Amino acid sequence: MGIATWISIVEFELHVLGIGIDIADPERLARVRRKGDVMRQVMAPAESHFLPLSDANAARIWATKEAIAKSLGTGFWQRGMAWTDIRFKPDWTVELFGAAAELAASSDFSIETRFEGRYLIVTCLRTRSMADHGPFEGKNHNQSAHG
Repeated sequence: MGIATWISIVEFELHVLGIGIDIADPERLARVRRKGDVMRQVMAPAESHFLPLSDANAARIWATKEAIAKSLGTGFWQRGMAWTDIRFKPDWTVELFGAAAELAASSDFSIETRFEGRYLIVTCLRTRSMADHGPFEGKNHNQSAHG
């Protein structure tokens, strides 16, 4: 007789409202930055004061804002949204203002940032806020796996 392992699987609805993915090349962005201060358009004045602007950080700011905008179903300058509607705080969390805040009403965000070689990949998953659909209402299923 084999050893039975019980696995509890919790099934619940994840209300995905949008997915945004952006890939940035810090080296390419550094070349663009040398030609002009493109980050001045991307960052709010407050962000410029507390975020160190290395090439990697500039790419992180750029790609994260792009991924969030894509998860909202729009690009920048559409539906009144500007780059500065998405702002980083000193602890690298993000706060939304203006059109971005309106579009994101009742939303939660999960943001993943990682490097693949020299490329920075940012993935943003926008879901309906847990506060909007009450307590967890998942279904619990037990499955038996025999080994």
